[in-house]
Amino acid sequence: MITIKRKREKFFYFLLIPSSVVVFTFILILSVLVYNSIPILEKVGLSIYTKNIWNPIYDQYGGLAAIYGTIVTSVLSVMISIPFATAFSIFVNDISPKKVKSFLVNLSDLLAAFPTVLYGFWGLLSLGPFLSRTLFTFLSSHVGLHQTTNGPSILLASIILAIMITPFASSLIREVYFQVPRSFEEAVYSLGLGKWELITLKLSYIKKAFLGAYALAFGRAVGETVAVSLTIGNVLNISPNLFEPGYTISSLIISQFGTAYGIQYNAMFALALFLVVIGFIFVIISKLIVRMRS
Repeated sequence: MITIKRKREKFFYFLLIPSSVVVFTFILILSVLVYNSIPILEKVGLSIYTKNIWNPIYDQYGGLAAIYGTIVTSVLSVMISIPFATAFSIFVNDISPKKVKSFLVNLSDLLAAFPTVLYGFWGLLSLGPFLSRTLFTFLSSHVGLHQTTNGPSILLASIILAIMITPFASSLIREVYFQVPRSFEEAVYSLGLGKWELITLKLSYIKKAFLGAYALAFGRAVGETVAVSLTIGNVLNISPNLFEPGYTISSLIISQFGTAYGIQYNAMFALALFLVVIGFIFVIISKLIVRMRS
């Protein structure tokens, strides 16, 4: 019996290998980013993150505009996505008939698996011109933001990102929402409460998983490349006007990396490292919010 037990323990120790591979991979990626960022940090310091200039001819690099565009598009896309993804998850689990539920779930999973380049082309060629004649014109007239272009812009890229991450976030929320114990629902109804109270209490019950789902969605929005590159305009611009074109770190890297050389190569690694920092900060903020509400 002791021999069999030890064999089982050895088997579980063997399962630690995949988890150690994940940790080692993360450390390796982070090490590569840090190592390749050192030359530009030694040359210009933190100005790579605080200046808005990108001039390969004179080796002058500052990615502030790309950092600004990354944060604005990611935060805005998550804010747009939250009500739609949450409402979809609630409708699928608590309101829709079973036949409709199956269709909607499959459709959502299909949209989550769509290649991002399709979202980018659709946003650039179809959704963008449509929004510029409708929603953007309305916002320009009533909000006070001047519509400077009918093409790519920060707002268009944010909307495309929101459409992309909504199926992804809703699938995570939907599965967690479905796992709420049946006894929880019975207890709510036994108190004489209705459907609205049940939904509210369910969302409160899964709030940690809810924030986790949007942390993952935020991570996908931060790192999205092709769709954003096609719809944001790729201009080094810092402006509160969301109708103007801009840049993100990912779109800057994909547009410049093919011709990068020397210190420019290191500047891109430094900006990629900042993407990791943004992800860490968002995760920390999410955990702090959960603790405060607990």
